[in-house]
Amino acid sequence: MRLYIKRSSPNRLLILLPSLDAPKALVFSHPSDSNAYTAVVEFIPVSELELDDCVQWSQDIVGIIGLVGGGGGSSTTSSPTPEIFLCLISGSRSVGNVRPVTSTSQEEPVSKITSVFFHSLTTSSWDSELFLSPVANTNSYVDPYDESVSTNPSYASPNPSPSPQSLFEHPLQGTKKILEAGSFFFADRGDWDLSSRLEERVKRNEREGTSVEEGGKEGMNEDRRFVWNEYMLGGLREWRDGLEEEEADEFDRYGFLIPVIQGFVQMATIPLPQLSKPMTLALVSRLSWRRAGTRFNTRGIDDDGNVANFVETETILTVDDISLSWTQLRGSVPLFWEQAGFQTFGQKIQITRPMSAAQLAFEKHFDELVHVYGSVHAVNLLGQKDNEVILTTNYNNHLRVYNASKPPPPLASITNFDFHGAVRVGGVESVRQGVRRVEGVRNALEEDGWTVVDFGKGGRGVVEEQKGVMRINCLDCLDRTNVVGEILSAATVESFLKSVNPIWSNIPLLWTSHSDIWANNGDVLSKVYAGTGAINTSFTRTGKRTLGGMLSDASKSVGRAYVNTFTDKTKQIAIDMLLGMLADQHPIEIFNPANQLLKDRLNQRQPEFSSSKQIDIFTGTWNLNGKSPRESLIPWLFPASSVSEPDVLSIAFQEIVPLTAQQIVQTDPEKRLVWERNIISTLANRPNKKDDYILIRSEQLVGTALLIFIKSSLAGSVRRVEGATKKTGLRGMSGNKGGVAIRMDIFDSSFCFVTAHFAAGHSNVAERNADFWTIHSGLRFLKGKTISSHENIIWAGDFNYRIDMSNEDVRDLAINDNLEPLLEADQLNRHMSKSDIFPDYQEGDITFRPTYKYDNGTDTYDTSEKARIPAWTDRILYRGSRLRQSRYFRAPLKTSDHRPVFSLFEADVQIIDQAKRLDITHQIKMLLGTYPTGTSVSRSSRSIRSVRSTLEEPVPRLPPPSSEQSQWWTEGDDDFDFVKVAAFKASNGNPWIEGS
Repeated sequence: MRLYIKRSSPNRLLILLPSLDAPKALVFSHPSDSNAYTAVVEFIPVSELELDDCVQWSQDIVGIIGLVGGGGGSSTTSSPTPEIFLCLISGSRSVGNVRPVTSTSQEEPVSKITSVFFHSLTTSSWDSELFLSPVANTNSYVDPYDESVSTNPSYASPNPSPSPQSLFEHPLQGTKKILEAGSFFFADRGDWDLSSRLEERVKRNEREGTSVEEGGKEGMNEDRRFVWNEYMLGGLREWRDGLEEEEADEFDRYGFLIPVIQGFVQMATIPLPQLSKPMTLALVSRLSWRRAGTRFNTRGIDDDGNVANFVETETILTVDDISLSWTQLRGSVPLFWEQAGFQTFGQKIQITRPMSAAQLAFEKHFDELVHVYGSVHAVNLLGQKDNEVILTTNYNNHLRVYNASKPPPPLASITNFDFHGAVRVGGVESVRQGVRRVEGVRNALEEDGWTVVDFGKGGRGVVEEQKGVMRINCLDCLDRTNVVGEILSAATVESFLKSVNPIWSNIPLLWTSHSDIWANNGDVLSKVYAGTGAINTSFTRTGKRTLGGMLSDASKSVGRAYVNTFTDKTKQIAIDMLLGMLADQHPIEIFNPANQLLKDRLNQRQPEFSSSKQIDIFTGTWNLNGKSPRESLIPWLFPASSVSEPDVLSIAFQEIVPLTAQQIVQTDPEKRLVWERNIISTLANRPNKKDDYILIRSEQLVGTALLIFIKSSLAGSVRRVEGATKKTGLRGMSGNKGGVAIRMDIFDSSFCFVTAHFAAGHSNVAERNADFWTIHSGLRFLKGKTISSHENIIWAGDFNYRIDMSNEDVRDLAINDNLEPLLEADQLNRHMSKSDIFPDYQEGDITFRPTYKYDNGTDTYDTSEKARIPAWTDRILYRGSRLRQSRYFRAPLKTSDHRPVFSLFEADVQIIDQAKRLDITHQIKMLLGTYPTGTSVSRSSRSIRSVRSTLEEPVPRLPPPSSEQSQWWTEGDDDFDFVKVAAFKASNGNPWIEGS
């Protein structure tokens, strides 16, 4: 496959020619008059193209990974034209065949991606001059291995001078690096599917009526969990679905679109005595993209039941026409938990969501596993003491509740095997026999069995089916998991061979190959998730623990700490870019005249699939001055005027701990936990209790903390809960000042709750303003989401803005409740009116006295030597078109030198019926099936010229006005499109629009 590039602006084209004699080419461009993230795709005859003014990419092209927007806000250009890139595989290496070719079955070849390139649809600035050559004619193919290409002046680029952008790193350089890291693979022939297990592939062929020997046309039936370029291929596949059947078949034959998996693939051949054909051993590991990322950035589970580092590993053993397939899983502990990266006092595990709020996601995860694989036996390798026991305890509790909610017999079970404990007692070598002797593991191996497929003549297909699956985990699902995974795989292969031919189970080369492949598997998966090879690889490879292996493991541990500290963040961004998960990333749409019409019609019918519901929100903020609970919180959390109990409580604290030097260095969660327990007790024992509340998330930055409680009845409707912090003290180096935020989706509306503690000091207004902008712009959630990414935002905190009046005047006016002059002199009000801070935010009317500073336990303003000027330091501001404030006041609590402030909100949240929305979308597409020209909208094979001619077809035109010399009604020779009078009859709308 060859790539030709027409570099002239504004009609830049990328042309993919499958071969020199191919009758058709695939052409990509960007509408020159558009600033949208839109690509034009054409599958047109080569005869319609002019290649004379094109340059040729001198490397062979393997296929298309997809389309992606270029770098979001990271682009170095200031052009309003969006950056759109076509990602092509420009280099690959054959790995081998998962199954060998025989006289009755097709081989299943696999290749590894070695190089890719992102070609811009909008600018030539990112073209690599080293790989371009002018095209004399269609047959002027340049051999990429011909050394004369680089020295012969006739091959020089027509534009050899470097462009300004060539001085900068490519905006997708990080994503390119990931794709070229050696962990991406694809099926080297389009009629089989690498993303699916052998059993599923064979069953799919049987359903489609294709014999086992023939194989089948996989088309687009991949296991979507493992296709890493699903996002990038999405628009192209939708475009392909719009082709006529004959044209779609022709398009598929060329193999343009290549689904890729990330993981590991390796094979080995083992000669067999008494047989002329060797045994083939293959290992295929498929890493899911649904919760992808680096080790400390991506842990646990999400609201859809996806877990981090989820890998399906399939061992395939083929002897003659018989193939054994055995599948196991690995994945992060399916709880909501986090673990900070490199820390002074270790990497502490934090459960971020209580059991009642996490059970739904846990059940989604296991329900999917049971649906796909049958029974599930979890093998938990975490320690039973110290830091890891919290995960083990919660894992077992969740699974117990899960099984209790299902009809017997239970389809999910667990074995807790303390890997490190076993190693301490008997060394790593003891694990090999120890784990196989555990009753739960032994029983699961026997009961689950394996899959056997007969590819011989007659095509018997699946002879035996694996009835269940092992789900193995440790903390990272890397080192310990890989050791045990290899042990269980070897046990299965051994049992199978003993049942077929016991002699084959004693071939040394088989077991050394098996161990070596598994060690390589562990290294690759570890590099993907943690940045270094796996620990304990030497044991997996040799079955022994050596001094060299221990030194290697120590080196890898140091390397992981470095990677986590310095490179994981940028790698996570590159991964999210590849998957289309950055908050400001735009999906690439394929140009279709009906797309905008579809969107408009869908918006018109939104009431059919969308409804709204009102929820009540309590927001409170209190600077605690380092004090512990000592009075009832009911007057604050449930003010007397509150008609109904709020659905959500957002509770913000500042100075939850004294801001000492020790506290600033290391956050102490103990005081926060004391207040959490106090609030939980208050909620549980409140008078006239109607509903239960659960703590959905809490987050702390030194003395600033944020706690979010929701009604238990709302737990199933709250998703994507995340927390983040941003330091502002000492120019961002210290956490004594800063912001804490928690975001979530409630039904289908997004909320962000923020608390902050700004710079102190009466005159430090500029510093306070700077603190706001630092938090507003710099605080980031996962996938690049910012505070402004949300529909509803509420800030509550000690913003420290003061009143610019004398101490005496402020006290006098405050005591007499003459607040208007004070509000006019309030620093926050003044700077908000000038849009210096909180742009587009609102604050309710302040009808209460300044909340700072009091003598502790009294209603008397500060009588200390410093005699602080009273001020409204504690404030609540909000933004959101569907957010209404119903009350804004302070509570009479006297524990601290601040008074707590609260606000009550009503929010209209959107509820979208996704199934109904999809059904209505299909209905609209059917209704929009044809244009007035009679050309089907779904048939995207038309060239862009014909599409544009359709759009630019002239509307019926009126003749020129009559005069004394000519009257249009008497001159019938002119080619006027006369408008029928009947068309205007009884029209109530615009007469120029048909049907009005």
